[in-house]
Amino acid sequence: MKLTIEVREDEYFLKLLSFLHALPPFNKLTKQELYTLAALLELNYKYRKVPFIERNKLLFGTRSRKRVTEMVGMNYNNLYNLIQRLRKKGFVEKYEDEDTLVLNPKYALKKTASLTILFEDNE
Repeated sequence: MKLTIEVREDEYFLKLLSFLHALPPFNKLTKQELYTLAALLELNYKYRKVPFIERNKLLFGTRSRKRVTEMVGMNYNNLYNLIQRLRKKGFVEKYEDEDTLVLNPKYALKKTASLTILFEDNE
């Protein structure tokens, strides 16, 4: 079975993570963590042409954190706690020996033209 879902540009990552939420390690995320990760992925996509370390400095900088709080509808202190929880779960990590936080490249999902979910039967 093939299921194609149309989503608005601004809700792409939230829809994608909502589907992935049934699968490990995404199933360990709370609703707030899921929304926060979706907002971070959206900004990561926006800055995709910026080199990796500079992109993450932008992503976890004050201006972007303020933007994430607006996107998710929370206060700044809650965002700090949520980023720390995402870090404990491996979605955010420290970059090598630096104090820079980065999205774990393993989970830095990319956008595609459409979301297509393909279910295959192994029989």
